[in-house]
Amino acid sequence: LYGAPISTGTVDFWPNSGKTLQPGCPKRNYKMLSDNDLCSHRRSWWFWAESVKDIEEKSFPAVKCKSWDLFKDGKFDEEAPIAYMGIDCQMNVKGDYFLQTNAQEPFSKGIVGTTYISKKPPKAVKT
Repeated sequence: LYGAPISTGTVDFWPNSGKTLQPGCPKRNYKMLSDNDLCSHRRSWWFWAESVKDIEEKSFPAVKCKSWDLFKDGKFDEEAPIAYMGIDCQMNVKGDYFLQTNAQEPFSKGIVGTTYISKKPPKAVKT
């Protein structure tokens, strides 16, 4: 709720769609500007800190895509390089990049985060 809902930079990263609650943050129904309310927004600096902390390996790889829905369908720009959200972001990447993160530290899923994995269990099929 406190971030920019549209692309504003040369490169924009959209972890977990960038619009919903971040994994591990409490569901809504709390006082505005409380710690619970700010959980998702504060993840931005937790993500940054994690990207700086681990100098041995690049974290938060993301794929270029036009939307979260296309990311979920696995329809990303295969010609664009993987970009790294955080300290390792390359200077030559442009556009919107999507990824999924873990609910708690370590937040980066590594390369696994570049492929959408549903958090909901599959629906039962009646036979």
